[in-house]
Amino acid sequence: MTRNIVQWLLRRAMKGAVVTFETASDQQFWVSRQLVAAEATIVTNGAGIDFSLFPARKVAPAEGALTVLYAGRLLRSKGLDVVLAAAELNRSEKIRIWVAGYQEADPDALPLEELSNHPNISFLGGVADMGTLLAEVDAVVLPSRYNEGIPRILIEAAACGCVPIATRFPGSLALIVDKETGFFLHSANTSDQAEELSQLLQELSDDRVRLRKIGTQAAQFVRSNGFSSDEIAGTFCKLYKQGRAVVLSGAA
Repeated sequence: MTRNIVQWLLRRAMKGAVVTFETASDQQFWVSRQLVAAEATIVTNGAGIDFSLFPARKVAPAEGALTVLYAGRLLRSKGLDVVLAAAELNRSEKIRIWVAGYQEADPDALPLEELSNHPNISFLGGVADMGTLLAEVDAVVLPSRYNEGIPRILIEAAACGCVPIATRFPGSLALIVDKETGFFLHSANTSDQAEELSQLLQELSDDRVRLRKIGTQAAQFVRSNGFSSDEIAGTFCKLYKQGRAVVLSGAA
């Protein structure tokens, strides 16, 4: 009953407005429930980033440690538990795993003490300058288990030439072409995903030429497919100049 009331209110509120979405999946969700007409919707590639803050690296294949980063909310449902489980499986000195994020009051959050004292990761805490951090990173992992838009960290990682690794969800599908601009984790549960991630990191550590090739392709992809903040701002400015009311929708 509550859902029906909310959907009725949304239909009334959306009349005459343009509704924007970060993924086609969320757009289809709203259109299929007749919350908004298809012709009154626009899909953008996230909120966009300023590429000048995330320059693509031009680095030759290295022989040092493979550096892998999880950066985001310190939640189990974002896949941080998968990253920690993969770290437990990691026995190679050539793979180092970093975790960055701010503490928050959420029952799903991992305790800072567990992260700070974990023997197989380096916990960086909150990081303000992601561009500088990503310049030191080879791959970024986000094994999220709930519906996301297009995660900003994956766009930033790709822009810098880091290899994005994620579970399959509408937002990751927007920028990862499996084995070309990044990798998907295909396993269904936490332990299997951790095993898959651990094995993938070992493979990338052993094949730096492939690592750099995919990172370069990721950087080219986001730069040529509408992920810049200027392009997305231009879309909104065009709507505002037309006098259109704009509603920004979150994930369905």
